[in-house]
Amino acid sequence: MHNISLIDETLDKNLTANYNLSIQVSLDGFSFCIKDLIRNKYIVLKHIDFSDDEVSYASLFDKINECFNNEELLNKTYKSSQFCFVTQKSTLVPASLYQAENSNNIYNFSLELEKYEQINSDYLSSINSYNIYSINSDIYNLLKINHPNIKISHQASSFIEMLFANYKNKLKQKAIFINVNPLFFDVAIINQNDLLLYNTFKHKNEKDFIYFIMYIFEQLKLNPENDEVILMGDILENSNYHNILKKYIRQVRFEKPTSDQIFSYTFNSIASHIFLNLFNLNKCE
Repeated sequence: MHNISLIDETLDKNLTANYNLSIQVSLDGFSFCIKDLIRNKYIVLKHIDFSDDEVSYASLFDKINECFNNEELLNKTYKSSQFCFVTQKSTLVPASLYQAENSNNIYNFSLELEKYEQINSDYLSSINSYNIYSINSDIYNLLKINHPNIKISHQASSFIEMLFANYKNKLKQKAIFINVNPLFFDVAIINQNDLLLYNTFKHKNEKDFIYFIMYIFEQLKLNPENDEVILMGDILENSNYHNILKKYIRQVRFEKPTSDQIFSYTFNSIASHIFLNLFNLNKCE
């Protein structure tokens, strides 16, 4: 994804106490948006691309620190703020089995905690579960220094909570939601008000993409003719990923913002589904 800078002319840097700041970071880039809470309108969207740099989770702190140093808007005071960390390194645990003091052991059962990382967890009220994940300790401290009250979460948490916020009591049958990131994609399947599946898969090309999706359809006995796939994230209409999905699955569509989300006209130059996870962070508090 290329660099993006969309700023509404109504932005007033002296009124950020009336704004919400949402940030999303992955190995491929740093994105943030600003919402005017009085007008309920998104007025800034920026994406700083890292894809040409060889960024690792260990070196990601330097890139984020550079963004904070270069972007004046990141250093203002906001009424509220959220940060979403995009990584595959997380595990869901039912609330009945969760113990904060045992989070490290639960995480280490299936994942490896690096020396530069610390454990964090999000409570997902929609499924009464905790998402346990790791985050670079220096990144965590940087965020808390710049925005002491910032809510830090994992992308799977915001993805799942967003789906239930938008679709609870509205689905008549199973729906398959796919959130695509450049290195991996998340899949959540909802039936009525239950989460049937959440998983994440690495991909290098569209063949990887369709292989894992059709595997899920086969294992859960989903119907490619009737069950709907709803897309969001870094996937474009008529791309190889989109076209191969339409070849095997009849009902495919892109997710849209909810009716209560208002955007600056400057946002018309991008497909709205790409940054939906970012736009919905302020709903998942």
